[in-house]
Amino acid sequence: MELSKFKKTIIILITLLFGFIPMFISAILTDSFIGDKYDLPMIFYISIMFGDLVLLPIFNIKFVELFYENKKNIIAKKYKTIGKIILVSVLSACINLYSHFILWPNDNITGFMDFHKGELAIGGWVHFFFSFLQMIIVFYYLIELPEIIKANKSNKLIRSLQKLLIIFVLLQIPDFILRNIKLNTINNFIGALLTDWPSVAVPIVMIAYFTFLQIKYRK
Repeated sequence: MELSKFKKTIIILITLLFGFIPMFISAILTDSFIGDKYDLPMIFYISIMFGDLVLLPIFNIKFVELFYENKKNIIAKKYKTIGKIILVSVLSACINLYSHFILWPNDNITGFMDFHKGELAIGGWVHFFFSFLQMIIVFYYLIELPEIIKANKSNKLIRSLQKLLIIFVLLQIPDFILRNIKLNTINNFIGALLTDWPSVAVPIVMIAYFTFLQIKYRK
């Protein structure tokens, strides 16, 4: 089911108003969008400048379309659905609490998240709640994907969502390279990899998961 232009526009606006825009405003206010106050300005984060700005709104549109096409099955299994939502909510909360309140405010890289080191900015708070909800959507899609594939529905939407997610997580690799070049740690690649391992591990796990599902449910 393809959404109307109006609904697509609403989804795009919500995604940007609570995702990219608060980070952009914080980056301007903290001189961390282009300036050299922090080790790596926001403009060099490809995962933000292309991923959050372009890919996430498209992903959310496709996810809503997929939900509408499969809502009868999802609602029919309401207790399983509730259980899955609780599971992914806990996972999302753990990741975002750690990243927003421990990791990012105390580094010298993601200055667009905090006005002062150790203190989350308003944009950081907004991004925390946005990221919490966005990860619930992504994780729910991933955990529900086998059921949707088994129902043999929405193949075009599934492929679109998989491509969007793979491209999005692959953007972490140029982020990793640029970040470590800027920090002069790229020469010690193994050390940089051990410190920043999620940037490489997440794309590998995501691609492996999609490949596994494609092989398992190949018709």
